[in-house]
Amino acid sequence: MFARVLSWALDRGLVLANPCARGGRLYRGSRVDKIWTADDEAAFLKSAPAHFHLPLLLALWTGQRQGDLLRLPWSAYDGTHIRLRRGKTGARVVLPVGAPLKAGLDAAQKHGPLILVNSLRRPWTSYGFQASWRIAATKAGIVGVTFHDLRGTAVTRLGACRGLGASGCSSGGT
Repeated sequence: MFARVLSWALDRGLVLANPCARGGRLYRGSRVDKIWTADDEAAFLKSAPAHFHLPLLLALWTGQRQGDLLRLPWSAYDGTHIRLRRGKTGARVVLPVGAPLKAGLDAAQKHGPLILVNSLRRPWTSYGFQASWRIAATKAGIVGVTFHDLRGTAVTRLGACRGLGASGCSSGGT
């Protein structure tokens, strides 16, 4: 209502500017520097239940959103690549599978059509996954980074791998 009053006043030359016009973004935060370290990864893998190891590897090696990973079917994995459609854009993506992720996928037991399942071997709900992940990360002593920050970590690591050449990161170095 106040914005409308100021707009009316601006149109009639009663005020010099309407500070409510085009409010813009209030949040200017950035998580660019929120990267999982190798120590974070090792602590999480050591402490977290086994059914969280594959979600960590998938996030680190694909950079996909949590929702896309929770819906990822086994049929998308052919042994060397993961083929999927991105949730928000629908774009087709073909991702080569690095050695650590391949080992994790090949070792995983299939309990239905989806790759990621909870401890009851049922598909995760988004909220169930988030709550359980947060608990596991807290127990592992992970602070300052979230599951979503694994996307940025993946981009950082895959960018470093690209600089090393195709063989630089396929052997499992992160």
